[in-house]
Amino acid sequence: ELDELDYGTIPYSMNVPASELETALDLSSKDWEQRYGFPKPKSDDEIIVYGEPRPGTEYNPELQQRLISIAAMLANEYGYKHVQRYSQSFFNFFNDPNMIY
Repeated sequence: ELDELDYGTIPYSMNVPASELETALDLSSKDWEQRYGFPKPKSDDEIIVYGEPRPGTEYNPELQQRLISIAAMLANEYGYKHVQRYSQSFFNFFNDPNMIY
């Protein structure tokens, strides 16, 4: 969903909408690149998962953490070996861009 990007994005990050993640992971490399405009990560690439609440919704850190964890688990289930969670918000990134765990 494009509104996921309304708050902004972490520089150099690539977006796959949360609602499409599981379907996206099933795509071939060619179909992935055609749909998202960047190469599909390889299983040994480092992937950092983060997310923001939808604009107009109340910020709920517990829900945000749950969704980030689900996205990370999905990536692991699909064979991605180096998945990390960036559990802070987009705004926190600018205060401490190294807070990945």
